[in-house]
Amino acid sequence: MATLNSKVEGGFLSRGNERLRDPFPALGPPGDDIELPRSTFSCLPSSHACNAFSSPFLEGLILGGGGARGAGVRSAGLVCRHWEPVASERIWTHVVIRSSCALRKFTRYSVIRPSPTRAERPALVRILELKIEDWQPVHVQFARFVPRLVGLRALIVAPTRPTLTFNPNSEGLTESNEPLRVTTDVIVQFLVSCPNLVVLVTEAPAVTPKISDVGAEGRGDEDGFNRDAVRSGIGRLKCLRLSEDSDEYFGSPADGSFYKLLIQSDEAPPLELNVTGRSDCGIGSLSLGPPLPNLEVFKSWEGDIDFVIALLLGPPSQPSRLLRACPSIDQLQLYDYDFDCILATLQDHPLLTVLSLQTNSDMRVPSEPLQRFLHSHGQNLKILDISYEFSTTDSLLACIADTAPRLERLCLTEHPGMSFTRTKSIKLSDMAFIANLKIGCPNLRQVYHSSSGGRLTDLGCLNDIL
Repeated sequence: MATLNSKVEGGFLSRGNERLRDPFPALGPPGDDIELPRSTFSCLPSSHACNAFSSPFLEGLILGGGGARGAGVRSAGLVCRHWEPVASERIWTHVVIRSSCALRKFTRYSVIRPSPTRAERPALVRILELKIEDWQPVHVQFARFVPRLVGLRALIVAPTRPTLTFNPNSEGLTESNEPLRVTTDVIVQFLVSCPNLVVLVTEAPAVTPKISDVGAEGRGDEDGFNRDAVRSGIGRLKCLRLSEDSDEYFGSPADGSFYKLLIQSDEAPPLELNVTGRSDCGIGSLSLGPPLPNLEVFKSWEGDIDFVIALLLGPPSQPSRLLRACPSIDQLQLYDYDFDCILATLQDHPLLTVLSLQTNSDMRVPSEPLQRFLHSHGQNLKILDISYEFSTTDSLLACIADTAPRLERLCLTEHPGMSFTRTKSIKLSDMAFIANLKIGCPNLRQVYHSSSGGRLTDLGCLNDIL
């Protein structure tokens, strides 16, 4: 922009004897057509992070599939006061907050100066990611602020491991002041006050401390919120992802009653449930009761299958009950279970698109049960992860090629014919088996190998390699 010692003449910046084209010509008075700034900023990255969502489906739900993509909020600057509304449309697209201090500043300063369009800046936010370690100092204030986020389409509350500090009076590391996870009052406010919210990704919320009084809409029910209004908000969702890690917060049990309301509401959308660890408090002590017909993605990591089934369905704890009660599950990720029993139960289950079976054990089990499953249920699989359980044999590879025509990603364990390791270069001969896989799995794009420490190859150009 022009300085005190320069001036703008006909779109050129004049400074002494130099004439440089001004990249941002001066605008007329307020009220002129704003298509020029809008077209200018449309070429700049928005604050929408490129890798925020693993699924194009979610991105389409939130942003409608349009708009430029970029990683930095600072990439689009405020050019001048007249252009501020258009710049803000891009700067505030995707907001990521990583501390309670930053969240406090966001709530305090984002509404001090409304934009010239008279729309508060929070109303411009479409995606909000909250990575807060301790909600104790901010949950009351933030719950009151949430109704300003009327344009929000996606809320992501990411679990963050609390800070551990050394206490000389204890035997080792202890939690610092028993941090609080996101509370029910905060999630309730989003469901009640954000009419455009379609994606909710959150850990299981904690019971709101009794000292809290956020004045939520419809306050007066036994729970402190209007259950009908919450159900209505749940009904507007198109994607619901819930997680519970009992090891993250020792003194902050989940609000089991509200958790149950979220996943068993008649209006609940397709559900993804991720349960990690085992706990005797919070949702671990609450049987969720009847079947969950909307449960499509189920992940259990380092847990006990009996605990998971008791959590969802109540006793008795039989693996077959989980799959029979949730026929809509089409993505299943399990860790350290009796996989022979699971595979036998899956014979009566609808076709899966994702199957991941992993273990900590160094023992490899025969692949015959998996091959029987693939022959009857492999035709819809897009992702198959058997990288830490089943021995990779020639017969298993041939079975995969014959039974999984839609496969896109494959994760394998050690194979006698594969000589590569983490420290050894991969030879062309090490990848020769992939050529046969590609014949039966034409959509295959990625192959991972546990011994190589990651992806073996991206198969987009496989035909040029082999």
